[in-house]
Amino acid sequence: MRVLALSTLRVARLILRLQLQGGVESALLNAHSDSDTLLAVSNLFGKETKALNNKKSKIQNPNEQSKSFIWALVVLVVVVVAVVGFIVMQGKEKKDNAFADHPVNDVAFSAAVEDNSITLKSDKAGKDAKVVDIYEDYSCPHCGDLAKETDEKTRELLDQGKVIVKIHDLNFLDDKDGTDNEPAKDGNSTLAGASALAIAKDGDAKTYWAYRDLLYTEQANIYNKWKAEDFANAAKQLGASDDAVAKIKDYAYQDELVQHAEANAQELEDKLGKVSSPQVFIDGKHVEGNPAEWVNQI
Repeated sequence: MRVLALSTLRVARLILRLQLQGGVESALLNAHSDSDTLLAVSNLFGKETKALNNKKSKIQNPNEQSKSFIWALVVLVVVVVAVVGFIVMQGKEKKDNAFADHPVNDVAFSAAVEDNSITLKSDKAGKDAKVVDIYEDYSCPHCGDLAKETDEKTRELLDQGKVIVKIHDLNFLDDKDGTDNEPAKDGNSTLAGASALAIAKDGDAKTYWAYRDLLYTEQANIYNKWKAEDFANAAKQLGASDDAVAKIKDYAYQDELVQHAEANAQELEDKLGKVSSPQVFIDGKHVEGNPAEWVNQI
């Protein structure tokens, strides 16, 4: 689209160079960029309109008037197409690079999918490492608050091998689908969780950790607005593999995420008698009160 837009502007410049005379032609010949061309064209139509108004009382050759009018229309159409193409191209480039500057930090732990959770563990973790179970829903604002408040410390504890963290995805905040009173499979929690699951199953802990952070920091902008392609595009910008990106686009792990979420919800029912998020357990013991306090209990 960028090539088309620029080519169209060059065509407009050539047409105007061949057809125009005087000061306007000079302005176009001195235009060294597409933005200069657009400005020159804008000036052209302003001057042409003024000139036509001044010449209303003069006798002109009808053929010349017709010829000038046709060329003016041709140039106008070319410029409109170029401007529209330029705007579309700019919008696409902005979307494709919206998260290019989001931090992606190195990590000293691995990511694996097991027991309905995403397990994060360093090679340094020994038998004395605490097992921390975090139950979260990507549509939950409080989960976002917990992540923002504790993720930096969590990464340090993981890198040092002091904890093994298991992320348990939930989707109970998705709208019900109206058939069996179960969360809709195309809800925000499910789609976000499935996209993160794709990266974790790829074994890419570094990108997974950065992507999870993005899902929470951009939560308000993502909620019920993003589709699979949007999640895939964001994952790609953060460095996810082509295979992981393709699986996100294809909804490859949507059903698996739903299975995880159902199992995790049942675990909370069994442990707490309710399903809510976020919930944190350290070595099986529930963290009461403020869940963010868990990092101070290690």
